[in-house]
Formats: sequence, C-alpha cells, structure tokens
Amino acid sequence: MDVKRKNGNIIVLLIQWTSDGSGDATKTISGYFGHKINKVQVLPGTEGVAATNPPLDLFDVTITDEFGEDIMAGELIDCSNAAATSRYAVDEVNILGTLTINISGAGATNDGLINVYLEQVSQID
Repeated sequence: MDVKRKNGNIIVLLIQWTSDGSGDATKTISGYFGHKINKVQVLPGTEGVAATNPPLDLFDVTITDEFGEDIMAGELIDCSNAAATSRYAVDEVNILGTLTINISGAGATNDGLINVYLEQVSQID
C-alpha cells in the first residue's frame, strides 16, 4: 500500500489488489486511528480504466470494521469494470481499529486499485 499525502491533513491510500482463483481479494488498513474516511474510489485494473486485467463487471467491494460491519453501507457494490466508481462515506466514519477491504466477484487473477481518502481529525499521542 502506497501513501500519498495531499493538503496537510488529507491522506490518500493507494491500495493495489489482485484476485485469487475464486475472484476474491482481501487487504487491510491499519495505523490510521484518529482519521476519518471521506471518499473511496475504485478503479478497474492497476492502470485504471485502461487496464489489461480488469475485474469482471459488477464486482463488489466492502470495507469492514473489526465487527464485520460494512462502513461504506453497500455503496461499493456492483462496481464497473470500465470506469471508476467513487463514493463518499454515507456517515462520518472514524477509524477506530483495523479495516478490511474485501473484493468479490472480480474473476480469477484480475486486478484493481482502490484509493481511500482519509482526513486526520484528532492527534493521537
């Protein structure tokens, strides 16, 4: 996972993934206690919309907290394999622990990129 800082307290996490033989992939986000998620952008293929191995159309992405709740409330279900899917957090989502990104229905060994836009809301000592 690459981190790209923008505008002081805004951080963009660049998360590349490749699905396994069943069409699923999992990535974790940790170490961002005191941040909130503003927006998530899902891109088909690691090169974006001009990908050579894009996922199958209408693949699903969830971001679950430590209790298994999808913090994006189903907003990233049925993502396009030909265009970016961007969604803003439905409610303010403060990160309190490890988050898990779950990709399903992507087809075998396909890949993508997920950009998670975070904002630091409190200083952690």
